[in-house]
Amino acid sequence: MQMEFIAGDIYDLLKNVSGLTILLSTGCSLEVIVLGDFAREWNVPLFSSTSGDTRLANKERFPTVISATGGADHTSMARAAKALLDMYQWTTLTFLVDSGSQYPGLNTFFSLSYSNIKAHLQLHLGRYTIYTLRFDSGSEDKDIDELLRKTKRQSRGN
Repeated sequence: MQMEFIAGDIYDLLKNVSGLTILLSTGCSLEVIVLGDFAREWNVPLFSSTSGDTRLANKERFPTVISATGGADHTSMARAAKALLDMYQWTTLTFLVDSGSQYPGLNTFFSLSYSNIKAHLQLHLGRYTIYTLRFDSGSEDKDIDELLRKTKRQSRGN
């Protein structure tokens, strides 16, 4: 699909959405750069998990992009996660941690990211409530719906 069509759809979505909006992209660099410009103009956070373009480190152009790659290190990601929580005055965070049995190469990266974010938040004793729910994406016994319901209950207290 061509990016200009996707960009038009994103514009229409963002124009009509109220409340908190977060963009999540697993796309490549070209898509993330376009989305990063949208995120800046609409002042919404954009999480990029796979783009490796170092231009995303330009905080003047991409002030709302949080990239898992593209020059970001785990310390920067932990600080960015805390800044996002603080910006929206969120104090409860639930991590959904996949053991990575389907994708062992990614397991190391995301385990380290999880550990660093959690450790950084725990430095601020009593400020954040942190939950961790573990699952195995390769298991036939997983219940993603139940994980999401539990996350919702923990985060909203109902």
